[in-house]
Amino acid sequence: MLLPDLEFFDVEKDVIARIKAFPLERLSDIERIKNEILSGNTVILSIKAILYTNPINLKRLTQQIKALLNVHGGQIVQMGDQFILVTPPTIRFEKEKRTSELMEKKDIEEREEKGFGLQNRDLKIDHEGKEIINSFLVR
Repeated sequence: MLLPDLEFFDVEKDVIARIKAFPLERLSDIERIKNEILSGNTVILSIKAILYTNPINLKRLTQQIKALLNVHGGQIVQMGDQFILVTPPTIRFEKEKRTSELMEKKDIEEREEKGFGLQNRDLKIDHEGKEIINSFLVR
């Protein structure tokens, strides 16, 4: 099967923002991140090398990025063990609830309906300000 003729557009003319990817290795990378964020670009940082060689420096660098975002706006999100996503203030990263989180809530409700009660209910607040319930289910 042949594809129909496709019309191509001038990519450079129509680009609003870019996604840039590079490793986070040293303090000078913070200035590059700042320039990209102020240009409206999203940055994907590979932290694999620094994670294993210098985790203390990684913590310092992420604190610098957070300080930068506090001033200029934007968001920082860890993506798995090896990447950090940094977005400009014009882009928001939204994470959906995992199926396991939804199943856990459903499981608690079902247990309460069957006569199981909650004891030792402790409320904690996570980094996004949401309540986390640590509880023990007993009959």
